[in-house]
Amino acid sequence: MKQKIGGVTSWLFNLPGISSRTPFRKYQKHPADAKVQLIDTHGRKTSIPTPNRLTTALLFCSVVMTAHAGCSTIAPQDGMLGALVSYLDSNYRLPASFNLSETAVVRVTQSGVDTLTTELKSLINILFTVDENGRVHIPLGDYIQTIPFAEFDAGSLGSLKTTLDVSSLVLTLDWSGLQLELVDDDVAGASVLLSMTGAKLGVLSGEITGTADYSVLGASGTQAVACGIANGLGDPADAIAEVSFVALAQLATDITGRIILQTDVLSLSIDDMDLGVVTPCEAPVCATSNDITDALFDTPCDKCALVCDALDTLSEATLPGLLALLQDDAINPLLVSAINTLVNGLAQQLLGGMKLLLGGEVEVQSLLDTFLPTLSPLFPGLKNLGFSLGPAPNTFVVQDGGLDVVLQGGVAPTEPHVCTSFATDEPDFAAMPQGGAPVLDAVVTTTSGGITEYDIAAAVPQRFVNELVWGVFRTGAMCIRVDSIQIEELFGLTLSSGVMDLLLPGLRRLVGDNAPLVIVLEPGFKASDLPLVRFGTSPHIRVTLPNMGVSLYVESAYRTVRLFSVNTDLDVFANVVLTGPNVLELSLAGLEVGNPTVTYNELVAHANLQAIVPFVVEIGISVLLGGLDSLPVDLSPLLSGTADTTDFPLVPNIEEIRTIGQSSVSPDWLALYINLVPKMEAALLYQCNTTAKIVERSANTQSAEVTLGVTGCGQNGEYQWRVDGTIWRDFVAGPHLVIRHPALLLPGRHRIDVRGRKMGQWRTIDPSYTTVFVGEIISEEQIQPELGGGSISSGSVGGCAASAWPTSIVLAILMATAVGCVYLRRKRD
Repeated sequence: MKQKIGGVTSWLFNLPGISSRTPFRKYQKHPADAKVQLIDTHGRKTSIPTPNRLTTALLFCSVVMTAHAGCSTIAPQDGMLGALVSYLDSNYRLPASFNLSETAVVRVTQSGVDTLTTELKSLINILFTVDENGRVHIPLGDYIQTIPFAEFDAGSLGSLKTTLDVSSLVLTLDWSGLQLELVDDDVAGASVLLSMTGAKLGVLSGEITGTADYSVLGASGTQAVACGIANGLGDPADAIAEVSFVALAQLATDITGRIILQTDVLSLSIDDMDLGVVTPCEAPVCATSNDITDALFDTPCDKCALVCDALDTLSEATLPGLLALLQDDAINPLLVSAINTLVNGLAQQLLGGMKLLLGGEVEVQSLLDTFLPTLSPLFPGLKNLGFSLGPAPNTFVVQDGGLDVVLQGGVAPTEPHVCTSFATDEPDFAAMPQGGAPVLDAVVTTTSGGITEYDIAAAVPQRFVNELVWGVFRTGAMCIRVDSIQIEELFGLTLSSGVMDLLLPGLRRLVGDNAPLVIVLEPGFKASDLPLVRFGTSPHIRVTLPNMGVSLYVESAYRTVRLFSVNTDLDVFANVVLTGPNVLELSLAGLEVGNPTVTYNELVAHANLQAIVPFVVEIGISVLLGGLDSLPVDLSPLLSGTADTTDFPLVPNIEEIRTIGQSSVSPDWLALYINLVPKMEAALLYQCNTTAKIVERSANTQSAEVTLGVTGCGQNGEYQWRVDGTIWRDFVAGPHLVIRHPALLLPGRHRIDVRGRKMGQWRTIDPSYTTVFVGEIISEEQIQPELGGGSISSGSVGGCAASAWPTSIVLAILMATAVGCVYLRRKRD
């Protein structure tokens, strides 16, 4: 039968291993500094490692893709991330001059913690079995098997050793009242404070099996009995007690860089205990007979009934003593195991099992051979690229109600490619000036002027981006050699002496109509030229490429003849904009070309470059960057894949992109602001349906422009455009777009793509663009008389600063950028 054993209120138990005189560590929260003070430090800590899901490998995936890197030991379907993971090597050591104290900072704000706490019910439904009452099922057998109970030794009279087996017990716990808070503990440091008050604890199924190994007066053996626990609390009875606890989960990393939780249960109380004891005759222990049971009992179950009925008939007066007996050996381990089980499960899901220590040496050439074999001949003999990422000395920092995760490391070439051998010195990136990590405020002003809170932010410093560019340069990935045949095979573009005769008059007479061309692009910057990449407020990014070498050759009569070589400086200005859920795009804000130096130009020295240079430079750079105009960023691994594979209702969504810094005048960090939003909110709203028509067009020998009338996004609409598939320009307000582009100088029909959005609201962007075709604006006859001598004077032409340009740079940059476009399009496909 089932009988109440009684009601007990506010029992305060100690953890295993703590004497009965030692209370739990208590905490005091100081309002002034919002820290937790631990008074007693004798609590027992349990380290709970989480499985490695390689969430942070996404950062290095981007690094590898930028460097054209890869691996020959994996299949292409494994993907770039799989390639990167195959190169993880704990023995790799990044050179000290490349080891940056701050490579990235990620912040989870209190708003983010609150958002996740609000969704804990959904999260628990994913992690555990939950019944119709919203209570979590905890199978203790997955986490704890047996508990030593009592041991007696009476010398020659005999001995007794007993254990309790709880592996079949399944408990239930109402977890809906869990509260989480980020705290900076004076002892533990950055931690998560978990608290629960009055949670109902019940028993769903199973029994406790007691086993006694005895030796009495020469006789020895083993006997076991099992008793079931029945809920007695509530009407109808659905719990055995109400449990309250406070636990501190310290964030730390182990020697491998894996995030672990060191959990302290600071206080644990059991209130209003009410349970019954039943005889589980179906349990194997109670259903099995032996010589003793056959001699003493009518049925095998009678031995269990004898013990269970005795416990069931105990009076309330004996319950405190019984609980005191079971406290250290049975009750505490069960409850602490249940708490740690749920805390560990939630931590796995919220933190993603992140491993913060990654490193290795990437075989750039073999990865290119694997993933882009048709492009591999364009980049012969690429060198390896080393990378390392690990926890900084103060990895976890709680400040301003948020949690900062600070990482250190960097990217370094293993040896210089021969095409970069002129750069004899390696930069000391660790000594490069860099502002400290800025405080990623919980509230930001959006591009549309609104105020919003965010849940997560991530920022990388300007110094790291420069290190990445230098590493890619040293591998040889910026040195390009391509001929007309390769261009046609890869890009479908026919470039021969006959086709290019319009831009280089007289070339056809020298080598005929079908002579193939060869383009060589060689970066010429050195360590002293850094930084190559600078962040700004508007635009976001400025890339300076000094002393870029461009050479044009023609193949004729089985010989390769150089037509020209020129060195020049390029400055590219670009913004990073959102054009869809977690889709980043580059938009061109400006281009400057200057300081041209002709090193060889004997065969095509007489040409007027007034009209040609703006086209070649801008089209070349636009195509090169245009291949990067769509960069989808998958953030679902931040939730360990739950956003894609389960019914977890939240997905991470990039809301803002901006450059920040400790000084607003000179920002030197690029930051992404992310919110955890319901899946429905992550989708585009599609509020624009862009239309465009030609209003006016004009041209002369130096520039051409088209004015478009644009509609489809209302009075607050803004629009961006591109010409002939090159890179998108920045958004500008309608209803008119004045388009100036050097491509419009060329004979033939040109395509202008336009798309719109509500001012500063990326979710409203038109998912498709409208296209306007523009006929020939300037004829060949208008340009041809100008060709035949002279040079470009200093000044600004077509939006590009230029001076003393040689004719042949047209072909060189055009061909080189065609290669870049092919590579980047193939990579994107």
